[in-house]
Amino acid sequence: GEVERPFTAPVPLGTKASYLIKLAGPRISDFAILEGGPMMGILVSPEKPVKKTTSGFLVLPKDHLLVRYRTMPLNYVLRLAASACMQCQMCTDLCSRHLLGHPLMPHKIMRSAAMPLSLPEDVMTAAMICSECGICELVACPMGLSPRRVNQELKKRFAQKGVKFSWDGTKLVPYEEREFRKIPQRRLVQRIGVEEYFAIEPEFISFVEPPDEIVLPLKQHAGVPAEPVVGPGERVRKGQKVADVPADKLGAPIHAPIDGVVVSISPNIMIKR
Repeated sequence: GEVERPFTAPVPLGTKASYLIKLAGPRISDFAILEGGPMMGILVSPEKPVKKTTSGFLVLPKDHLLVRYRTMPLNYVLRLAASACMQCQMCTDLCSRHLLGHPLMPHKIMRSAAMPLSLPEDVMTAAMICSECGICELVACPMGLSPRRVNQELKKRFAQKGVKFSWDGTKLVPYEEREFRKIPQRRLVQRIGVEEYFAIEPEFISFVEPPDEIVLPLKQHAGVPAEPVVGPGERVRKGQKVADVPADKLGAPIHAPIDGVVVSISPNIMIKR
């Protein structure tokens, strides 16, 4: 992204994004940070720590297309969907899930924004299987709408109500057109405004000096959050288990990435050297 020295490196869990961006040398002062890739990454603060699932941080100008889509107020997204969707069906035609044979039809879900309760429930609950790849909003829609954001909101509401997507076990048959509707990578990076970053090969750094302070989220894996097995003021060694999960629960233990002292425990464990 907007850094002088893009790099790839193994870093300790709990390292803050701001520490890594400082090492890379930001080229602008007012930037946004995406955790993950440009298509499916999420906006995070500079204080966001590296987790087990972190693949990278992308630094972008705050007015970048990818940032604007992610920061649009939901009510604005829904009003646009209700007033500007012309039902061209391009979002469905290019939807990666739909092309694999899943019963996900984003254009029909967008129709519901203009005409609530006009569609069968199974059409709406199909939003639960949206992978949120972003093809619909960043490539397919000629009106600049965001079916992905609508699907995200539906997922939240269905989850709150305990509604799940039901599948009868029918074998999925991919559409014949699938091979011809894949998005060429080079065209994609042009479309989403990251071509200049894509052309730069990041430097590989085998060792990064750990920061003096690390923050370990207790929830950074599938399953339940880990439970601390150390307390504030306790000295820990690199590799020592600092949080674990009950034997009858799904989860993963967390280990100290540096030697140091446990400063605090909340939703995170903070360790200082």
